[in-house]
Amino acid sequence: MIPIQKMISATVISMSLGGYSYSRLLHEVVKYAYEKGVLLVAAAGNVNINFKCYPAAYEEVIAVSATDQNDVKAYFSNWGDWIELAAPGVDIYSTMPTYNVTLNDYGYSMNYSHMSGTSMACPPRRWRCSPCLEHAPQSHKQLD
Repeated sequence: MIPIQKMISATVISMSLGGYSYSRLLHEVVKYAYEKGVLLVAAAGNVNINFKCYPAAYEEVIAVSATDQNDVKAYFSNWGDWIELAAPGVDIYSTMPTYNVTLNDYGYSMNYSHMSGTSMACPPRRWRCSPCLEHAPQSHKQLD
């Protein structure tokens, strides 16, 4: 097994995963990365509720919700005072696997397709947040 210390060499990690239960193990990994100067960004969830979704809700992570073409909250995006950023997340043209996956059964094509979700909003924020590292790698929560 590879120790977590050897696995974290990134400066920014964009996470497209989540659940509504706190995980001590996941939080320990997030805290470790944060303490090493990694900027952590995560999708806030797609259930249109004000309920914290983890890892986005951890204090060390920037939570990203989705907006639509009118730059208002997307109908599916989670919301609340725990969200730090919002970005376009509706009908985003994205890469897809080049082999058949379950999403293809729902009308998504292989290679490229339009998708919606806070996961679609999250990666662009990774690039927007990168310059923050130069000025304040450990204080992204103070960027408000």
